[in-house]
Amino acid sequence: MTAYATHRRREVDRVANLVRECRLDDRADVPDFRRAEQTLAGRIPLPAGVRPSTGELGGAPVLATAARGDTTATVLYVHGGLHVAGSARGHLRLWSTIAGLSGAAGVCVALKRAPEHPFPFALGDAFAAYRGLLSRGTPARRIVVAGDSSGAGVALATLVAARDSGLPLPCAVVLLSPWVDLASQHQCDHVDSVADVSQTGLSRRGHDYRAGADASIPLISPINADLRGLPPVLIQVGSAELLASDAHRLAARAMAAGVSAALEVWPGMMHAFQRFDFLLADAASALVSAADFIKEQLRLAQVGRTGAAQVRSVQSRDIGAPEGT
Repeated sequence: MTAYATHRRREVDRVANLVRECRLDDRADVPDFRRAEQTLAGRIPLPAGVRPSTGELGGAPVLATAARGDTTATVLYVHGGLHVAGSARGHLRLWSTIAGLSGAAGVCVALKRAPEHPFPFALGDAFAAYRGLLSRGTPARRIVVAGDSSGAGVALATLVAARDSGLPLPCAVVLLSPWVDLASQHQCDHVDSVADVSQTGLSRRGHDYRAGADASIPLISPINADLRGLPPVLIQVGSAELLASDAHRLAARAMAAGVSAALEVWPGMMHAFQRFDFLLADAASALVSAADFIKEQLRLAQVGRTGAAQVRSVQSRDIGAPEGT
């Protein structure tokens, strides 16, 4: 094992210890899972200098941060939590960092959560916020939609719904460890199962969200959706996470639909590893990579181009150790 791999292993162990200390277990009953997620959120340092404000877009409650650079651009974020937990404030460090590094304003939708509010409530919130952003005068070409985990699935479903409703689409979408197939049975060799999602947990949380609806419905499992006409997409996934296969399949389906798709595979990383940028060097690097993608797509959209739309092959990048290590 190289010195870099050893250092990364130690960082991953610190994340696993943090998750263990917070007693976060996706297989738990919803109230226990929510309490553990809230405890974890309280252990994640707040970003320096970020002062979020509450508001609403299209009737959906949101948390927002001001732009640090391009005052016309907005990252509309959909937080994760396996559809039953998580919050805009609990994910503040993640989405405000992405927006801040991109020089854009950040807006995170405060989603309604299952099982009290099953499908399609969360999708309705995200769709309302996107439509509200357009209604207040933000051009679609200055919007990037992003999300992590279940929020990434809702974000993708929102774009499918927006396209089918005739709304203009954002210039790009960023999906972090996307959960886009609620019907799939996953298999993966884990780096540390404590820090990752479990198949049992996914099955239970998917049941909470679906509330009896067919898991294969495209707006529930957007990997089954017609992806034609969607904007360029960046997908980031950890090589060791249970949902790695979903990310690969999603990138392939996007490619087949003519969508420009970039897939980044980060070795040894767990589900939604980007949330732990204060512990993981690779998570911090992944956020910089996501911001670079956003800035480039905003630049191309501003001059009337659509990025690498002519590219039909998935750009898969395994992120390894720095040269010389």
